[in-house]
Amino acid sequence: MERSKKVVFGVLLLTLALVLAACGGDKSSAGNGESEDGWLDSANLDEEETMDELYQKAQEEGELIVYSSSSVVTNVVANFEKDYPGIKVNATKLNDVDVTERIKREQESGVYEADVVFSSGNNGAIERELLDEGLVHIYNPSEIADQLIAPYDENPILHVTAEAYAVMYNTEKNDGPPIDNWWDLTTPEWKGKVLSNDPLSSANLASLFLSFIKYSDEMEEAYKEKFGEDIVLDGTENAGYEFIKRLMDNDLVLLKSGGDSVDGVALSEDEVPPLAIASTVSLRDVVNHDYDIAIVEDIKPRLSSPILKSFFVANNANNVNAAKLFIRYMSGGDDGDAAGFDPLNTPGTWPLREDIEQDLDGIVSPYDDLDWWDRDDEFIYENTTNLRNFLLEVQ
Repeated sequence: MERSKKVVFGVLLLTLALVLAACGGDKSSAGNGESEDGWLDSANLDEEETMDELYQKAQEEGELIVYSSSSVVTNVVANFEKDYPGIKVNATKLNDVDVTERIKREQESGVYEADVVFSSGNNGAIERELLDEGLVHIYNPSEIADQLIAPYDENPILHVTAEAYAVMYNTEKNDGPPIDNWWDLTTPEWKGKVLSNDPLSSANLASLFLSFIKYSDEMEEAYKEKFGEDIVLDGTENAGYEFIKRLMDNDLVLLKSGGDSVDGVALSEDEVPPLAIASTVSLRDVVNHDYDIAIVEDIKPRLSSPILKSFFVANNANNVNAAKLFIRYMSGGDDGDAAGFDPLNTPGTWPLREDIEQDLDGIVSPYDDLDWWDRDDEFIYENTTNLRNFLLEVQ
């Protein structure tokens, strides 16, 4: 009798274990980085496919949903729908913070809206909170990856373009760059005459400020080159923080947007026009609006850190073939000549493909001719809160 009870109890335990295993085996919640019904395997993100093959498959899917941190994607959509009739695209512009939060909510609720994410990821959250958690995935076809310049050819993520925040000046009223050192912006000559948007609300500008901090040793050397003496810190941690503090103390003018800063430089009637710390994307206004502006390219210690635009496929994307086709198209296509890249191919936005030509028309130098800081997304992610707290203290 005792043996019979043990057998029955053992069977019950085994049954319970099988039931629990069955329940636990269905991990469709993307909040855990899992894909529904083997989605990741069927997505074939590593498969060699032609754009024609993807087009045939994409026509059997629904409307493609794109989340983009850049408004330029709307121009790409128009070209894409013309070149690939039958595929509709719905593009939504969101900043990187909103992209991160929306993807998280969608994945946790099991409502998979997004197919493509096009983002600068400048606060590091896209990689740390989405990619590392399996909420978005890398798609970097070899036809494109093989054409990327160093060091982006070694990066698993598909980085399409580079931009930057840099010092901009008025070329009509200056024969050349009026400064050659970042520390110039802290001198009495430029007190209240440097314009910018607020780094507290701009991840792109904050990433530049974090480069000052990351490479504080170079900022220290640039200080000595400028002033002929070693820097003395005024309650700050290093020369990077000290530069930001002195910049703020020199009455940095914070405007609503980076575009306002550029307008303030280009349209100034002052004998000595202000400078702006602004996005190099605004250099397209030299062509579009005949603005007399340029960036200070030769500046100590370096120009800036690159703002990289990157593509990802959302986990459990409903229209994965259309997503792959759109990413290839907007990246320039397999041969670098797809019209999808045309809206991005403007001065101040540098293609990271060797096979895409760019007519810079003397407005700015090619990417490889400029002096860049290496981008450190992990440092940016881990120090963004520290920078924010510091800015709240010194503003």
